[in-house]
Amino acid sequence: MDRLRSNDPFAPPETSKIVVAPRPWLSLAVSALGVLATGWVLGVGVALIVFGLFLGFQTVTVRIVFGAEAFEVWQYRRRVVSFPYNEWLSWRVFWPGVPILFYFREVYSPHFIPMLFSHRQLVAGLQKFLPPAVQRR
Repeated sequence: MDRLRSNDPFAPPETSKIVVAPRPWLSLAVSALGVLATGWVLGVGVALIVFGLFLGFQTVTVRIVFGAEAFEVWQYRRRVVSFPYNEWLSWRVFWPGVPILFYFREVYSPHFIPMLFSHRQLVAGLQKFLPPAVQRR
C-alpha cells in the first residue's frame, strides 16, 4: 500500500490532482435522526446513532482522491483501493439536491459509497478525469 509523506495522519497524497473535501452532514443527519427515533423505537434510534457515529469516523479518516490514472480511497495515509478510470462504465449521485449516496459501476463490480465528501468537488473530478464514453447519470 502507498504511504503518504505528511505528518498529518489523514492527509491526502501530495501527488494527487484533486482531493475531495470531507463533509460531516450525512453523519450528523443520521445521528440526529437516531436521537429523534429513540422516542419511538429505542433499538432503531440507538442503531441509527451508532451508524451515524461510524459515518462520522469515516468522514474524519477517509479521503477520496482523483489521481492521474485512478479514483482512489485513502485512509490513515494509506491507499486502501484504486479504481482505474478506464474500467468505469457509469456513475450516479442519488438525490443530487440532498446527496446521500454515490454509485459507480466498473467492469468488475458496482460500488456504493455514502456521500461523506463534497458533492460539487466529486462531480467536478468525475467530469474532469473520466473518459467521455462513461455514462454520466
